[in-house]
Amino acid sequence: MQTGKETTETHTVWLDGEERAFPDPQWKTGMRARFPWTGFIALSTVLLCAASSVIVLLVSDGHSQKRWADKVAPNVLLSGFNGIANICFGVAIGNGVAITWWRKALKGATIQDLHRSWAFSSSIKDVVIYGKYFNFIALAALAAKLTIIDGILLQKAASTAIGDDLGIKVKVSSFVNDTMPFTGTIAGRSSNETSFYDWFNKDLDRWSKSSGIFPNPYIYCNGTCILDLHGAGFEFDCASEEIPMNYGADAVQDAVTLATSNDTSTFNGTFEYSLFGITFESFYGDAEVDGDYSRIVMNVTSTTASNNENDTHSCPGNVTKHSCVLRPAIISYPVTIEDTSQSLAENVQSSATKAISNMYLGYNTTSYGGQVYYEDERQYNATNKQLNNYSLVAYKDTVEDHFRGNGTMETSIAGLAKALVRYYQGSSSMHFDGIYGFLVTQNGSAEITYGAVPLTPNGCDLEYKDPLDTLVQDINALMFSLSVDPWLLNGANNNWSEYKTINATQYGTSIHYKTNRAFMYGAIASILLCILCVMPSYYGYWQLGRDVTLGPFEIANAFRAPVLDHPAVANAGVKDLIREVGKREVKYGEMVHNEAPGRLAIAEPDAVRRVHPRINDRRW
Repeated sequence: MQTGKETTETHTVWLDGEERAFPDPQWKTGMRARFPWTGFIALSTVLLCAASSVIVLLVSDGHSQKRWADKVAPNVLLSGFNGIANICFGVAIGNGVAITWWRKALKGATIQDLHRSWAFSSSIKDVVIYGKYFNFIALAALAAKLTIIDGILLQKAASTAIGDDLGIKVKVSSFVNDTMPFTGTIAGRSSNETSFYDWFNKDLDRWSKSSGIFPNPYIYCNGTCILDLHGAGFEFDCASEEIPMNYGADAVQDAVTLATSNDTSTFNGTFEYSLFGITFESFYGDAEVDGDYSRIVMNVTSTTASNNENDTHSCPGNVTKHSCVLRPAIISYPVTIEDTSQSLAENVQSSATKAISNMYLGYNTTSYGGQVYYEDERQYNATNKQLNNYSLVAYKDTVEDHFRGNGTMETSIAGLAKALVRYYQGSSSMHFDGIYGFLVTQNGSAEITYGAVPLTPNGCDLEYKDPLDTLVQDINALMFSLSVDPWLLNGANNNWSEYKTINATQYGTSIHYKTNRAFMYGAIASILLCILCVMPSYYGYWQLGRDVTLGPFEIANAFRAPVLDHPAVANAGVKDLIREVGKREVKYGEMVHNEAPGRLAIAEPDAVRRVHPRINDRRW
């Protein structure tokens, strides 16, 4: 039944177990009603900043500084996140201190206790001096001072160090020629090469002195680049066999047989036993034969023999023989390029800078500034008919049976074969002398490059290591030097080397960001500790019936300052209070009315008088 009377809304005040009704709609308690959203958002932002700092440290760890050139550096991001976190800590601490202070007043305390609690929030000195009064406000205030540790640890967590860059895909440009160039001429109908072209002589000289490193201009590689260049070369189709032998015993037997023979004219023994040999021979294709092509045949012989302990004249071992057909082809060469200097680009339609680089065969991603060979790269692969990491792109067959009107014939194969003969052909043989023992005769590369000395004086235990891998590597280097020569003779079969753009992977060294995880974990632990120190100050927030601060007008209103008295907002928050009384004028000065004349206070302007100090009382 409706009585027509309004029901007054009542709220309850909780105070450490004491419960009391308070019939004022401006005072509304409860966990949901008084939830400290400002402090909650501030602490959540602190956690978000901490997580962001960890992400920055983890993402930047090992990252090249060059890759961050257009971005904000990690230390700047960390400083920004730490600054935001400190601001939010200040907001969260301010809210927590206000809640604790008002709860203390709600519970009941002396003015000295309230002042001391307020002093804790603004002075670490008071926290130290009045340690026995330590409370949640002092704990939150201490957290405010500890936040400086976070910034120090985060800055220590981010450092730099010189490190290797991860490979990135780039475009490089290089002169490269995939034609089989003419190297010289053949006079008349002779099959013998009679003269080298001047450019070929110069390339041979440069190649023989290069130690496998070739200068070449290129563009757009800032560091070390690995790539594949397609240039003129050879496919090496080798038939190989290994034959057991004992040349020492055979040579001694020949000498004994010869010495005891009455008729040496019928002696068919072999005095000289071939231990080592490298030969090259040119074969020219015939246009009338379908599929025929010019080629070089390379024959390689090597011997390994060990001394028989029971018989010094016996040296069992093996003879290794390779018969290889060098067929002209386009080869994919594995190449490493390194910068050495910069200059303006020439002969290309570009305003970019051009680096004069060192190029060498083989992939090198582990060392910068020097040539590195990997053993598997230098091994002949019978299946691919090339060294490992080299591959056949296409055949580049030529028959070389055409003549010029002046009676001379240009040749590619004959010049290359003659150059290989000059640098690599050689032989070694052995025979037995009854007085001097085993004697070895060497010439050419067998003496200069691959020379072997018996392990025992005048013994037969010689070892010539199989030179096939080295020969293929060196011939590849020769052909590669011809392929990247930008000044090939411009003949019928010799086009100028083309300037091509090629895909490459770029490596190098630079400054890298480095994360010290111990300092990072320490910073996160410090942040969490500070949050834990602040959270107790929010305990009991639900006991307060309105949002509270430690603002002077809210405190003054609570102490019933007459100038702030307004019945409509007596128990309201400071915002409502200012809305109602905010336009009242006040002045600080000497009271002239009421019962407190001479007292300094803030009151209405007509109730106070401004204090005017005399000139001679001023302190400078």
